[in-house]
Amino acid sequence: MTLTRSPTRRTQPAHILVIPYEAWGHVRPLLHLTIQLLTLHPNLHVSLLLSPSVAPRVSKELASSAHAHTRTAKGTILDRLQQIQVKTNDAKDNAGAEGGNIAQDMGGKAAAYGGALAGYMVALYGDRLGEGVGLENKFREIRPTCIIYDMFQSFVPEVVRETAAQLNGKMGDLALFGYFPCGPTATYHHFARDEDGGFLDKLNQTITEAEEKGEDPIPIIAPTPLGDRGILKKLPGLPEMTDFELHPGAGASPCPPELAIGIAKTHNAAWAPNQTGILATNVCEMELEAKEVLEEYMGRPFISLGFQYSEEIWNGEIAPPAEGDADGVATMAFLDIMLERRGERSVIFVSFGSTWFPVARPDIVHNLLDTLLSTSTPFVFAYATELFDVPQDLIDKVKDAEFGLAVKIAPQVQVLNHPAVGFFVSHAGANSLAESVLAGVPLVTIGFAADQGEHAAILKKYNAGIDLKQVKCFDGPGTPPKVLYDGTEFLGTEEAMKEEMVEMWAALKGDLGKGLYQGMAALRELCYKSCHEGGASRQAMLDLAEYW
Repeated sequence: MTLTRSPTRRTQPAHILVIPYEAWGHVRPLLHLTIQLLTLHPNLHVSLLLSPSVAPRVSKELASSAHAHTRTAKGTILDRLQQIQVKTNDAKDNAGAEGGNIAQDMGGKAAAYGGALAGYMVALYGDRLGEGVGLENKFREIRPTCIIYDMFQSFVPEVVRETAAQLNGKMGDLALFGYFPCGPTATYHHFARDEDGGFLDKLNQTITEAEEKGEDPIPIIAPTPLGDRGILKKLPGLPEMTDFELHPGAGASPCPPELAIGIAKTHNAAWAPNQTGILATNVCEMELEAKEVLEEYMGRPFISLGFQYSEEIWNGEIAPPAEGDADGVATMAFLDIMLERRGERSVIFVSFGSTWFPVARPDIVHNLLDTLLSTSTPFVFAYATELFDVPQDLIDKVKDAEFGLAVKIAPQVQVLNHPAVGFFVSHAGANSLAESVLAGVPLVTIGFAADQGEHAAILKKYNAGIDLKQVKCFDGPGTPPKVLYDGTEFLGTEEAMKEEMVEMWAALKGDLGKGLYQGMAALRELCYKSCHEGGASRQAMLDLAEYW
């Protein structure tokens, strides 16, 4: 589905509202999208509606060297951005406290934020009903005409509907876009109806039925939140595989039931009658078939806006970590040493992102680190996660390693662009995939759930990544496959796992590694063209102005 009107440059000021979710892995790409929109559309103004707990980190990010390109001698595009802290009835949240368990806090924080959000929306439209929130709106002369919200804030369509009714038409003709941090293949898998291969539909129905009966859904869904049943699925653009293979490590990194409830409710947002469409920061050409199928299926646009990074990052012009970033400084120093001692592309970077970790199967990481150590393969192991506590013995294992380094948080963009880094062992989340493509570094994937199984299959399709097979840890009431979709016999034993890893580290140094670099270079070129002048993703960024 594409816009029929030709794009126009707005000459009048425009104002949109952006509503992020709490998790930093969601905030960061939506923040980057906001900055890119401000850069491309000089008459655009943006109000970021933030929970106080995430606001300090947003301010720190905007002030960092990563966004130096937003500041020039003539001023900064951030003058057209205002951060608004949505005060809730949560005293801890209002104090700006960071941290906490996102999964356990999700329901309570969402309810508090959703309850307060309506008052701020009313105030932003200049109505006296919103005076109680004490909002200082520096864009009060420009009525917001578009809202972009993270669909994990699944209550937003209902809040918008109720606010519009309360204001009796003062909101005007409003475009409402849900931002979903997945490409169209994974989005189809999330939001298609159960009989059409979707997986959230059945989970959402179970939760809704329990809530309507006044029951707590958590004990009902807790045993197997994702409910994989061993059924075959044919997602658009991918080969046929079981639902277990699309959630390849659900048993290793179990989804907390509180988080599963929040994820399931995004299904309601996706199908909300007042939602205009879905925005995603994926590259259109990577999943073109899935995009076309999804738009026809849902009857609304899925707009692929491309990777949201500055031209400096595309060009590899990366600022070093700040001096106060001890982990970052130590990581780059280690990579410099490995570059001198072992040469280019010698180091393997290991990270499962800011949320995921195989906490229920730490043996997977033990085997990974053991095989890297036993083969004297240099590596950096970054172990930060917002949901789980990482076992200390995993960190201690690397403490005295000659060719290994363990840090809580590594500066991922800088690491991937360092000449010493050759491959990225990753869960293949959306941010990690994008940053690997920009750096031209192939991935070795250990996926868990969400969009990671789909990403592994897409990377294989482009020969830009390879999946570790014997680490898979399935979870669900069905019977897991003994033979994977590509014909690999699945054993899952420690012996099979270690044998595969040792063979992998050796093969990456030879023809396999060369082939993956060629595939990744071709994929990067495809993405670069899409995100620049004349490309589909770049045009989608320009055409978005038609909605405001």
